[in-house]
Amino acid sequence: MKAVTVLSAHTAKTMWKHKNALKVLCIEGFSNENGNTKALLDEFLREYKNAEIIKYNTYKESPKPCYGCGFCKENEKCVYSDLQNFFILFETADIIIVASPIYNLSFPAPLKALIDRLQPYYESYYKYGKIQKIKKRREAYFLAAAGCDGEKAFNIMRRQLKNAFSITNIEYKGDKLLANTDNIKESTKGENDG
Repeated sequence: MKAVTVLSAHTAKTMWKHKNALKVLCIEGFSNENGNTKALLDEFLREYKNAEIIKYNTYKESPKPCYGCGFCKENEKCVYSDLQNFFILFETADIIIVASPIYNLSFPAPLKALIDRLQPYYESYYKYGKIQKIKKRREAYFLAAAGCDGEKAFNIMRRQLKNAFSITNIEYKGDKLLANTDNIKESTKGENDG
């Protein structure tokens, strides 16, 4: 049976518990634990029965936004320390899954803040002639849910992730859009998170 952990200070200090297990980091951009995005993620994770799974929910963790202060340009790290534990897990995972509802053609604010905080990797990548700071090659998947058709927004979000992943040594392996969730039967109305 797979181990599912929610990110905490203790988790990051002990890192992954099972050294030989496939390490999956789920970056959750949803707040509704009974919503469509969560259901889509749970379905996707069924493929990883023997993996160690750590979940980082951007709503619960509330990463600070990037202020464009320029600190990372000179220091190759962020002026804020709130994501130190996340970055350790991000750099050591084998697989990264981003699961998000679609809000106004993009990611919800907490997840967008996390993506923007990858700026130290951008600065390092270009400062050293496009050399990857993260040496471990990982793979990533993107899952999204939309109340409407969502295809246009999904393509925009996909481009954002592919750009971010290109400078963090991640191969974008695939994605899935669960569209038109507003039309799901009436009994589930109110549970829809995108």
